[in-house]
Amino acid sequence: MQCRRFRHQIDAYLRNDLSETQRQEFENHYFSCQHCFDQLRIRRALMETNFNLKPMTIGEKVSKFRFRRHPALLAASLVIVIGASIMGLQWQRGKTLERISRFSPPVILVTETRNQQAETAYTEAVKAYQNGDYKDGVAHLSNIPEPFVSPKVRFLRGISRLLTKDPQGAAKDFEAIIAAMDPSYFDEALFYKGIALLRQGNVSGAKAVFMRLSGMFSPLKGEARKRLDMIEKAF
Repeated sequence: MQCRRFRHQIDAYLRNDLSETQRQEFENHYFSCQHCFDQLRIRRALMETNFNLKPMTIGEKVSKFRFRRHPALLAASLVIVIGASIMGLQWQRGKTLERISRFSPPVILVTETRNQQAETAYTEAVKAYQNGDYKDGVAHLSNIPEPFVSPKVRFLRGISRLLTKDPQGAAKDFEAIIAAMDPSYFDEALFYKGIALLRQGNVSGAKAVFMRLSGMFSPLKGEARKRLDMIEKAF
């Protein structure tokens, strides 16, 4: 019975038409009654959308817009409110992951390979990388025959894929280096695999990788620990 009395005052409250005493009584009830508070949020959301619902005057009957008589309108409002909340959370999560996964492109120099075709392609890819044309670099490296795709080729391709917003492809290159246990690129492959997983939204996978690297005797141990701390604070 008390809830019904206060629901008659929702629109007046949203318009600031209540007296100070009425407003205090209204808030004392609504902020302690979850069901009524939900009704207040729904009504506010409806008034802020394009449903063209005008606030009722104090003398109007609330039954005119009772939600139970307008199930479609109530459903639409809930979809809007919930959808907006989900989109907001997804946007915030995406921005957080982007911040945690930022990195400066490592310096990569031209070195010899075992095959003339591979050497030519690798050299051109490094030049493209140094010029910031990462997509062109990936194209050159993808032309190298599989038997001559060495860890250094995979590493350059993985970094270039990260920089062209292909974290899934990058993760595959780094995983291949890790599986081969190549000491020249093993630590770096672990670290950048963690970055790639973050950019895919795989926070738990990234944590596991950084945890592994932070426990190793590696020059990237501190950087891995830093990413772990950022993840812990954010999630």
